[in-house]
Amino acid sequence: MSRYQKKSLRSGLVKKLADIELIKARLKGNNLNRLLKEKKVSKYKLSKDCNITYRTLLYWQKGNTTPSDELAKRVAEYLGMMKPRDGEIKELREQIKTLEGKLDRLSKGKGKEK
Repeated sequence: MSRYQKKSLRSGLVKKLADIELIKARLKGNNLNRLLKEKKVSKYKLSKDCNITYRTLLYWQKGNTTPSDELAKRVAEYLGMMKPRDGEIKELREQIKTLEGKLDRLSKGKGKEK
């Protein structure tokens, strides 16, 4: 993997982590209330559709707890704040194919360096 590819992967990962932190901030306190009003979704409907307890949403609303990364992603996808995971899965599959191709080329070369 080239230096450019490593840097690109690293920056993509940092961006995803930053996105999650921003989403988590939007799911706390009054931000959550504003977001639910904007999307016209009740806390009850959100809790049922995302399989999260109503009490958990109340804790987020009061600012007592912060959503986990997984719950934040689930709610963000439901509310349209984030693309569905399908795109992420497709991207990972493409990366795996690329890496498998490189491994095949390396194994065929058996240590030959250019």
